[in-house]
Amino acid sequence: MTNTGMRILGILIALIYGIVGMEDAAFPAIGALFFLALTGYISAQDAIVSACGNFVVPMLLGLLIIGGMMQQTGLARILAQKIAGAKWANGHPWRLTFLLLLATLIPSLFITPMPVEIVLWAVIINIAESVGFKKTDKWPAMMIIGITALSGLITTAMPFSMVWATNLSVYAAAGGDATYNVGAYIVTSLALCVGLALLQTLAMRFLFRPDVTPLLNYKATEAPRFEKPHTISLVLLVLFVVLVLLPSFIPVGGFIGGFGTIGACFAVLFIAMAIRNQDGTPFVSFQEILSKHVFWSILAMVAALMVLCGSLTDQSLGISAFFTNLVAPITNMGPFACYAVLILIAILGTNFLDGMVVGVVLTAVISMMSDKLAYSGIALLVMITHAGEFGILLPSASANAALAYGQCETGWVRKKDFFKQGALYMLILFILLLAVGYPTLSWFA
Repeated sequence: MTNTGMRILGILIALIYGIVGMEDAAFPAIGALFFLALTGYISAQDAIVSACGNFVVPMLLGLLIIGGMMQQTGLARILAQKIAGAKWANGHPWRLTFLLLLATLIPSLFITPMPVEIVLWAVIINIAESVGFKKTDKWPAMMIIGITALSGLITTAMPFSMVWATNLSVYAAAGGDATYNVGAYIVTSLALCVGLALLQTLAMRFLFRPDVTPLLNYKATEAPRFEKPHTISLVLLVLFVVLVLLPSFIPVGGFIGGFGTIGACFAVLFIAMAIRNQDGTPFVSFQEILSKHVFWSILAMVAALMVLCGSLTDQSLGISAFFTNLVAPITNMGPFACYAVLILIAILGTNFLDGMVVGVVLTAVISMMSDKLAYSGIALLVMITHAGEFGILLPSASANAALAYGQCETGWVRKKDFFKQGALYMLILFILLLAVGYPTLSWFA
């Protein structure tokens, strides 16, 4: 590795350390671009233009805006409450348990899981109080943690998710082939999510075995009605999904087929901004979305990572050759063993470090070892992405886990509950990724 290569690798390590250890990821991100310019590898102006001009930055901005619109209009809340209020589960504790997990899954596929989680935690506590559960009882705590775990997998379930967009961009920047089968992504992701929800329900019923007698008296209350803003938001969400996914499944004209994720985000935003309420006020507030729902520090972090990861494939620096030799022992273990080890590293790593950091590091490694794999690198990347967002064990593992640990203040869940359930759900996901993920790797080619 050349001296310049060592300096750039050191800057990348410092950036990762800063992301993990600092509250504001923008500070180490901007610092990384500054120090990259000092190496002489690239000018300061070119580094900043390259960072801001990478396609993943407007893509992430668009995805955050779409999620912010759905939160601002209350669509996430109303969808979760509609599903959770189905009378099908009246008097059937385990039907209700599975239904609440589905109420997490279905809206969160198209809306960021976090607002859905918050709504459902409130629904669970309301159910617990209404049927007579005490704060020391198992079922409410299990549901709060179970929903949190499932949300971690749902975060990467759709090909327009923010995490997948980031990892895919890092993979492409590091020299990997970013073309993949969108249909395979959706089918395998849904299979993993539904499988996890089913196995969670079975684990609660037959392993943890909480007393669910109070739920025999549960009667679903009437769900709130869809108001006009909710209907408009749902139509806009469907339009967004169609614009993103339709060209992957059927031939369409150049106009619709040319939108892509970025075009779809901003087309839907334009339509939403053009709509007016009955009193003449805007349907959505663009300023409020940008101030409350767009995480600018994450955008800065991703922009810096794109520039640094793009330099990894420069043969003159010697970084790619260094990593190729470093990961050679893993690739020599055999296809299945190599896959299992990387999945295990991703699941364990994200529960003790930051999921985004684990994903980026493993993505860069996969791009460099892709020519030595028995399956496509992009297929492995999909499964690593799922594993790398499943942070449940510690509050530092993910934003979902941090929020869930905040529920300890309500008294309905205790910190030690996260270790018991979280470890089991990590094991269940690992088994699912081996049993479902590995046989389907060939689908992505």
